[in-house]
Amino acid sequence: MNRVRRFFVTIRNHLIGILLLVGTVVTFALAFSAWHALLPTSLTGWERISQAAYLALRAFVFGDEYAGIGLRNLGIVETGNLPASIQNQLYTARWTGAFVALGAVVKAALTVFREPLIRLQAMMRARHAVVFGDTVIARKFAEDWAAVRKLPVTHHAHEVEHQWDGVLTLPRNARLNAGLTLNSLRWADRIVISESDEAATVETALEAARRRPETPVFAIVRDPWLAEHVHHAMEHEAAASGQGDLLVTVSEHSASARAVLYRHPAHLIAERSGQDRIHILIAGLGGLGEALVRDLLHTNLVSFLDRPMITVLDLEARAKSTKFALRYPGIIDHYDISFIECDAATMDNAACTLLEERVAVAPVTAAYVTTGERAPPLSIALGLQEQAQRNALFQAPIFIAARDGAGLPVHPGGGNFESCELIAFGSWADINTAGGLLDREPDRLAKEIHETYLKFESGGEAAAPWPKLKERFRNSNRRAVAHTQAKLASLGFDISPLTREFSIELDRPTIRTGEKLFRNATELMNIARLEHDRWSADRLVDGWRYGPTRDNLKRTHPNLVPFDELPPDIAAYDIRLVARLADWIGTGSDGLQRSARFLTPPPERAEDRATLKAAEVDFDAMGRL
Repeated sequence: MNRVRRFFVTIRNHLIGILLLVGTVVTFALAFSAWHALLPTSLTGWERISQAAYLALRAFVFGDEYAGIGLRNLGIVETGNLPASIQNQLYTARWTGAFVALGAVVKAALTVFREPLIRLQAMMRARHAVVFGDTVIARKFAEDWAAVRKLPVTHHAHEVEHQWDGVLTLPRNARLNAGLTLNSLRWADRIVISESDEAATVETALEAARRRPETPVFAIVRDPWLAEHVHHAMEHEAAASGQGDLLVTVSEHSASARAVLYRHPAHLIAERSGQDRIHILIAGLGGLGEALVRDLLHTNLVSFLDRPMITVLDLEARAKSTKFALRYPGIIDHYDISFIECDAATMDNAACTLLEERVAVAPVTAAYVTTGERAPPLSIALGLQEQAQRNALFQAPIFIAARDGAGLPVHPGGGNFESCELIAFGSWADINTAGGLLDREPDRLAKEIHETYLKFESGGEAAAPWPKLKERFRNSNRRAVAHTQAKLASLGFDISPLTREFSIELDRPTIRTGEKLFRNATELMNIARLEHDRWSADRLVDGWRYGPTRDNLKRTHPNLVPFDELPPDIAAYDIRLVARLADWIGTGSDGLQRSARFLTPPPERAEDRATLKAAEVDFDAMGRL
């Protein structure tokens, strides 16, 4: 389909040249055949052909012969006595030749004045996306924005490989202070930056955010850890300038992980398989493998399953384990993560034994092959599938990171799979969607969550307006949005309809009209405990650990304890935040319904009602419950 579209785009981009070529051929053919028939019989052979060709060429320079002037000098009778077919040929050639000549002049003028015209077009564009960089994701975003949003793109690139529909390609300047570059940013809808070097991406993004603080700026990097830690530089820049910005750092790997975990939630697969906890298997712990661990903890913690379990198969397991522990010390302390040194496609007996011991603790929920360029993912997945079936290790689905789909059929979202079924994930379209690059209003739902927070919290760093909100608090709001699906599942709602179609822009979830989000105080308290677990995982992923006092430099926090050990005022924060969900979650005739096994609410505990009252939450007075 893309080849057909690109063919028509190429035709459109070269339309003037194609029309001029067709017009030239038609004009010359008509004129040559007419003059060849009209020339006197005394002219023969090459002399006749050359004279006819000369007269045919004069159609492009408004020759007098086409007005009937000078025909007697050529030995031709007056045009009024010519056959009708010959007259029509000459008449048509006269006008097509004139249009071809005029078109050639216009095309030449466009070529000569191309640079000033490009500058003018760049200055006059509005609601367009501006893209910097020559990476594949930069090019794919440009294509998707033009095709899906039907809006123009201005692409600053060092090399022009292809002219896309709606894409204006400009020469890439080293910095953003060039006039042409600045002009293209003036009325941009958003700025997307993906340089070949991640350090250059961050540098360009920070400069773009300084120059256009009111315009959303997306910096696309691969490393999920880097994407999260760039905000330290952002906060320094914001503090120095005193102005906010709309800078978003997107990890290509995190977007891939978020897409597959949204379409196929691990907690839904575990529930459908009758498992008590999530146990994911990762083959190859690179950037994408790390992103899967991070996003699993961000989006798949539910109240009806035990803490997730993670097993990694990697040829460099020792080195990867050390690096992971240095980056995420809190995760290692709180979650069951094991590294097995082996080739996932050809596990030896020792590796199989270690994996069997892990599977005995909890069966595998899903396997993810994320070996990337180091080894062909499809080959690794087929080997892992054979090992799993031969040794009866697991029956879980095997997800393969493959941008082009690896030739596998597209699987609808949800949690139902055949034994050891192979499913591709991580397409460019999924990355653009899950990364929020195509959203009409970037961070719309995260901003709504933040507005909800501001309704009952007016002090502290997190109470700033969104443009001046520190990036770590923005990320926290984004993760709260990403966890909404898991909260609804924990309340018993069947989330399958949300997974079936990963829309271009995620919307606020709705429940069926007549359904109550919280049916009693215990349900609300269960979700408050889950929210604290999510917040704790969020802190642990960001490198924090428990400490008796809060230290932003050492990243220690006294609230990284179980919910029941929190001070009452801190617990009240989680309770009030969760209670606000009742105002944020919408209702509708096509909203979510509870699963059959959750139709009966849990018995209400008297202490939960008392805890809500202490947190100044009047359960009976809450709006839509």
